[in-house]
Amino acid sequence: MAKLVLYLLTLLHADLYGPAYSAGTFGGTARLYNHLESGFSAKRSHYHPEEKQRVRGYIRDFFSSLPECDAVLWEDEYVVEWGTDKHYDGVNFVYIIRGSENGTDNDRFTMASAHYDSVRGSPGVNDDGSAMSALLESTRALCSLQKCQRKKTTVIIAFDWEEQGLIGSEEFIDRLRTQGLLQTTKALDEQLEGVINMDTIMNWDDQDQSQTLPDGMNVLFPELYSEIKADNFKGNFLFICARQDDKKLAEKFVKVWNSLPQNDTMKVRLGVMPFSGLPSSLNKIEFEMYSHFMRSDHYNFWNYTGTSASLDQGLKGLFLTDTAEFRGSMVQCYHKECDNLSSVTDDKLRFLDHITDTLARFLVEHATDLPHAECVAPSGFYTRILD
Repeated sequence: MAKLVLYLLTLLHADLYGPAYSAGTFGGTARLYNHLESGFSAKRSHYHPEEKQRVRGYIRDFFSSLPECDAVLWEDEYVVEWGTDKHYDGVNFVYIIRGSENGTDNDRFTMASAHYDSVRGSPGVNDDGSAMSALLESTRALCSLQKCQRKKTTVIIAFDWEEQGLIGSEEFIDRLRTQGLLQTTKALDEQLEGVINMDTIMNWDDQDQSQTLPDGMNVLFPELYSEIKADNFKGNFLFICARQDDKKLAEKFVKVWNSLPQNDTMKVRLGVMPFSGLPSSLNKIEFEMYSHFMRSDHYNFWNYTGTSASLDQGLKGLFLTDTAEFRGSMVQCYHKECDNLSSVTDDKLRFLDHITDTLARFLVEHATDLPHAECVAPSGFYTRILD
């Protein structure tokens, strides 16, 4: 009877959020495309309030549809002053998946985030519908674990107002300081293992010379630059950006990526910036050098100071991106009308699927304290629960 109920819930979830499709991974390209089409294919800035309200409903309904999770959904509401005497509402969706050690000294937190707003002139399918789709499917995967028990807390965050100066994540950080949202029993930096922030991640391009780079990349990341140059500047990789403080977290993510089956054209490249601590402590010249790598919501975590004297290094976090306007079609379409569904290809969906699968398994390892292979059958989620 329990399996029958779970099967019926699975079918209901599929009707709402896509077919029960899996290609041996969490996510699956059909489900990811359905999120892009149904949730994140229309302009959703504060200039498009009706569409923003619709996508908020989509996100809220998705989280509410996960019956297997011991979780709480918090809608972090705030008011944004933008322009002359204009006030707009903002809403971050914070989905806290509790493990058996929640609220104890042994608990450790991992966060994953993306933003759901777009700029005024763009549907934002890649920026940042792609990352939102990966975020939702990774959450579904973690909530659906049957074989292993979740021990640690995982926090999934869909930020609003990223495109207007990272306002949503700044508001969230303020609440971390003042409201004790996560029920930490120690200083936050002792219990938070890291934040995985994704922004614009789907644009895979295996053509030679499809990858351009910011000025000074050869100086900031000489080894990485040499790798990309040796591959004829192909835009066929996920870029992970970290500070020195975040190197171990990044290496853990890369290890999970490399443990999964993939073809040789689907790569991950890691860039570790040669500084530690708070980005705001950099001088003006240094800050401008690194500015391309600090323009999404992870910046506010890196720059977190909190109330503890130990929090002078910020919080650990990674920035995952396809490099946005420096690659392929996004050179012309970044923040433009053409960042729409017509740019989505099978290859890009497979790339997005691999990112989703890696993130899901990374979160599984955190939540269970076990290697993902012990908890997740390689045949995929739907095959596993219906066996």
